[in-house]
Amino acid sequence: MSDFKFTENGNAGPHPYEAPYENAPLTAEGLKNIFAECGDLQTRRVKIGLSGAVAAEALWLDGVVDGGGVAEEILRPLTENARFARVRTAEEAAELMLCGGVYSCSVKKSGEARDTADDVAHGYCAVIFGELGVSVDFEVRTTNVRGISEPTLEKSVKGAKDSFVETLRINTSLVRRRVASPKLKLINVL
Repeated sequence: MSDFKFTENGNAGPHPYEAPYENAPLTAEGLKNIFAECGDLQTRRVKIGLSGAVAAEALWLDGVVDGGGVAEEILRPLTENARFARVRTAEEAAELMLCGGVYSCSVKKSGEARDTADDVAHGYCAVIFGELGVSVDFEVRTTNVRGISEPTLEKSVKGAKDSFVETLRINTSLVRRRVASPKLKLINVL
């Protein structure tokens, strides 16, 4: 199926179909619907600050994102750090996260579900404040990327030299790195 269609004047343009996340709300449920049936989507509800006055939900793709990095760089500072002790509103929490309260070097704020979904597909962990309709996205891509080596049994003339291994999550992350889209569904059948 082609991604292009010809318009009346003969020019090829992008296919006019609407993305499944075009009008989705920027909430945890909205993002879960975008990534519906994705077996590698991980979520975690978080109470921010020592008192837990503000709630948020963290979403990331397992294999593409380093789970240890999410725990150490994002979740731990949000729940144990004294900087978040006095946070009482989601606005204060989001602002503090953007200003260095979390240990990630790459952070951005998003107000659109499609932008957040694209960030998650590209190796970000999104902390979503549903009542604000805002997410704070942290880049925590996994660093244990396999070196690209040529397959030993099958020779290819053109194209990528990646090859699959025995570990399923490494293989799915390899595919996700090439096709970084929320439309890619990795369904667990077992």
